[in-house]
Formats: sequence, C-alpha cells, structure tokens
Amino acid sequence: MSESGKRKQTEPNAEVFTPAPVVAYMLDAVETARGRPFSCHDRILEPSAGAGAFVLPVLDRILATLPEDGWDDPALARVLLAFETNPGHVATLRRAVVARLVGAGCPVARAPELVAAWIRGEDFLLAEIERPFDAVVGNPPYVRFDAIAKADAAEYQRRYPTFRGRCDLCVPFIERSLSLLGPDGTFCFICSNRFAKSEYGARLRSRIAEEYRTALYLNLEHADVFGKDIAAYPAILMIDRHRGLPTSAATVPSLAGTPLSAFRYGKTTRLATFPEWYPDGAPWATTDAEAYRFARQIAGKLPTLTESAPGTRFGIGVATGNDAVFVRPEVEPGIEPDCLLPLATGEDVRAGRRWGGTYLVNPFRPDSSGALRDLAERPGLARYLEKHRAALSSRFVARRKEWYRTIDRVSWALFKTPKILLPDIQRGGVVGLDADGSLYPHHNLYWIVSDGWPLPLLAAILKSGFVTRQIRWASSEMRGGSIRYQAKNLGLLRIPPRTAVSAGEECALVAASARNDTETLDRLVDAIVDRCLGGQTTLYRQPPRQLLLVMEKSPHYRGTHRGTRNATVPGKI
Repeated sequence: MSESGKRKQTEPNAEVFTPAPVVAYMLDAVETARGRPFSCHDRILEPSAGAGAFVLPVLDRILATLPEDGWDDPALARVLLAFETNPGHVATLRRAVVARLVGAGCPVARAPELVAAWIRGEDFLLAEIERPFDAVVGNPPYVRFDAIAKADAAEYQRRYPTFRGRCDLCVPFIERSLSLLGPDGTFCFICSNRFAKSEYGARLRSRIAEEYRTALYLNLEHADVFGKDIAAYPAILMIDRHRGLPTSAATVPSLAGTPLSAFRYGKTTRLATFPEWYPDGAPWATTDAEAYRFARQIAGKLPTLTESAPGTRFGIGVATGNDAVFVRPEVEPGIEPDCLLPLATGEDVRAGRRWGGTYLVNPFRPDSSGALRDLAERPGLARYLEKHRAALSSRFVARRKEWYRTIDRVSWALFKTPKILLPDIQRGGVVGLDADGSLYPHHNLYWIVSDGWPLPLLAAILKSGFVTRQIRWASSEMRGGSIRYQAKNLGLLRIPPRTAVSAGEECALVAASARNDTETLDRLVDAIVDRCLGGQTTLYRQPPRQLLLVMEKSPHYRGTHRGTRNATVPGKI
C-alpha cells in the first residue's frame, strides 16, 4: 500500500490512505475560508498524521512562503504539529520531512531539530498541547467503539463529553481539534459521516451548533473516495468560529464523471447555501436547500407515525441471544407445540411470502405475565433446552434461574395482534402484513400496530415513495443502496393523519398496494400530502442519492424510541 497517503482505519488493524486530490481539495478549501494561503507565520495541527498525506503538502505550502534566511527563525519550530501513534509511520514521516526540508535548502543540522518539534509519536487525545492553532487539517482514525481498548475508551470518556454511547473514535478527535482552534482558526477533516446522523453524535452536533460555524459539509458516502471495496462513508467537514455566517453543503453522487474540484468551496454553484445550519443536537439534514424547505413543511404540518392515529405504536421483534437454539427452520421434534411460535423473518417479508415455516422456541408463558415457563410442566422443552444449557448459560442475559430466557421477553399480546412488518434492512417500500395476528416477528423486523388505522391502508402508505424517501434520507445508506428502518428513523417519519384519507382514497390505495401499482400508489399519497400542506408546494421528489437526511429535530429522536428494542411498556404491545 502506497505511503503517499493518510491512513483511515476501517477495521482494528486496517489502513486506507486518503488520495492526493482529496487532500488538495481540503487544503484549498481551508485557504479559501481563511482568505489567505498557509504561511510560515501560522500554527497548523494534524492530529493523526499517518505517513504524511496532509503533513507533506502543508509543508510544501508553508515552505513556499519562507524567506531564504528564515531557517533559523525560532518561530519556525511552532508552525507545524503532527501526532501519530504508529511507530513505523512516525519514522517514515520523519525521514520524508527531513528530505523535504533539506531539498528546500534547510541546513542539514537544522532539519532534525524542526522534525523533532513538529512530529510527536503520541496519542493526540491524551497529549499535552499548547493552543491555539490557525488551522487543523487531516483524517482522524476511524475505529469502531468495540475496537477501542477499554482503558483508552474510559479515559477518552472522562476527558471528552461528546464521547458517549457507541461513538467511533473520530468524535473525540473532532471535539479536541475544535477546542484547539484560535479565534480565526479553521478546522477541516475528512471522516466518517455517521456522527452527523446517529444518536451518539448528538452531543458533538450540539457542541458545534453552540460554539462554531459549519462552513462546509460535503457528503462523499456515494463517491468511492477510498476505492469501491472500502465502505468508509466519508464526508469533508470544515468548521470555524464565525457563528452566524452561512454554510455550504452538497452530496457528491459520484466522482466518475465529476472531479472533486468541481465542488470547490466558495467558487461553485454546486454547493447549496444554508443561511443557518442545524441547531441544537438535531440530525444534520439534507444538503439540498429545496429538500430542506420541504422537510420543514412536513415537520410543521404532518404528524409523526405514532401521532397519526390513536394507538399507533411500533417496536422491533425478539432478540434471542442465540438464534441457533431458539430459531428453528421447522418444527423441532419433541418440543410441545404450544412452545413453538410461527416466526416471521425479514427474508419472508422481502420475498413477499406470508411465512417461511420458521419457528421460535418460546420459553415464556402464553399470557401477559411475562414469566418464564416452569420447565417441569413442559418436559419436551426442558430436554431441548438442557441440551444447549452450556451455550445458553454463557450469555450475558442468562442469570440465576433465567438461563433459558431470550434477550427480549416474548409478548403474547403482540403475537395475537394483527401487525405490519417492516424489514430493518431493505431498499425501501417492502412492507408485510400479519393480518390475523398469527406470527411473531424476529429481531430483523419492526412491527407496527394501530387502533386507529386500518392496517392495509397504513401498509399502503408505508410502501409509498413519500415514506421511502424520508427513511432513505434519514438513514445511513449501506452498500448496495439498502437503508435502515430503525426506531429513530420511524420515530422521525411524517405521514398524513388517518382523518385526512377519505373512504374512496382508502379503497384506491389498498387496491393499488395489492397489485403493486407503485405509480398509482405514489400519486394518491402525494395528493393527500399536498392537500395536508395546503396545496402550497410542489412535492419534493429529488433523487435520493443527492441527499442525506431530510428530517427536522424531533422529540422522537431521543427518548421514547431510543435504541432498537420495543418502544412499549413491558407486558403491553
């Protein structure tokens, strides 16, 4: 792997380097934002230098402004500061910088002194650093929370308030980098865009909104910046302290026909202008100004899913903690029939079948008590579970006499209730219906129940492009175009109220849904939405790949539907 670029960790020990055109774009953007090029009078920080993808081009720009007699200037030792924890990269970078300095005319004895001051083999998040800086640029390591050493994670959490939940490592890198900016300083990272949408990024987004200005947000999750085989989901983020000034934003659908330079900061109409970026801890919404306007309209005039009709609720299916034991592809011989529940799976719904023959081994009583069965009363179930006792007892959820429970309690009331079924991961518009309440959902399915909606009608609306667009915009898109029907995304979803749908429209929608007539379905739903909005707008139908999120901050984003477990009171649907 070439050492001409900067590392980006996508797995605990994996490294992918930032291409030189991306580095050049970011450095140009910072210089444009500052109104002047980098110079030997600046202080510039690179928090995770790798082999020098940013350090070396920054150094070239600095040296271009250095007077011939400037090598002995004591201030030169403060112009650059770079951190790197990989000893191999530190050694490589030091050699490269010495060579670059000597080649530019630096006295041979002076070059190692400067390198010693500029490049530190330390953890940026723990190092003592003298502030402030005029610019912070780079590519922080992308390390998932599970891959961070527990001792390190605990110390990062102690030091950095934004590092909460299951943050990846770029979150504290951003927090500390911003704290080191001077009054006119500019920050620019290429990093994972997950913090912009996820619940764990809310604290960081709040910090940015309260103290800084997002100058540029360029979403590159579709652009294969690091190659087609690297699922990095990156974005270029530029921030300064000039609160109140506008934000430039765009989503780059591909770099195949359009170079990154076409999105130059301050020099192109390809970047939309937002007079105000997202306030508080709101998920960062669309990079498209028209979609943002439409999002504000539907957020102001349409109810959320749970507010759209009385008794409308949603949750996720059962997580067992050991599907190999609890999920069986057919009737398990010897287990009492009343201990086996027909289990609906995401594969069933995506395939368009009502049920694929899978069963859930249910260790709970068939009532509203939520209590485990007495195994003495079901010897067949007892024999089956005892065969797997070692595996079941080793789970975190197993405790005391509850060694044979599933992670989630099985709700008998949910089993017996008609419900809509939504695969968590899908391309959009895939909706199933358990019309008679004879199936139990697996944990890869979200369920929706309602007292006020006829479920076939609500299912038809959920199939519409209007709903799919919202979920797609609110979701972190996965490779292959799949999106997530997570609890937070369903909580943000806006739909027409039940009272807005006439009897004639109900019949037409259900009929269109039954025959998979998406064109008619979309036309009917869009007409209802337009009527709810007062007929004052043309419905926004921008292709989804041009967008990120399109939802305003909602009370449902945090709180009631936190996480992915059932959004219900125990013992109730």
